[in-house]
Amino acid sequence: DEQAAKQIESTGFSVQHARPDGLCGAALYFAECSTKADEYASPVNSDAHRLVILCRVLGGRVHYTEERRPDRKRLIEMLQAGECDSILNNREACSKTFKEFVVARPSQVVPECVVEY
Repeated sequence: DEQAAKQIESTGFSVQHARPDGLCGAALYFAECSTKADEYASPVNSDAHRLVILCRVLGGRVHYTEERRPDRKRLIEMLQAGECDSILNNREACSKTFKEFVVARPSQVVPECVVEY
């Protein structure tokens, strides 16, 4: 919703609200393609406008995978143990969809602006 987007824009992201059922567990998920972000956006008003937050994501030590079915448990362990700072799940290579970038620490993300479309 618009209030949540404005809050994130001003104070940053929090893993507290992250859903645990993602590929890498309770983490922060990003995409380089707005089409992927649009899959998760809900209308914010009667005109069916949606919001997306444009962010800078600092990858650090990136674990790269293009497996169709990566080992979810292992990916979660890698993030939690600090074996990597982020995961690049290249779904574009294995499923012809979109790349996903996953980080576990909000300090790796800088929200730049909220875009309404």
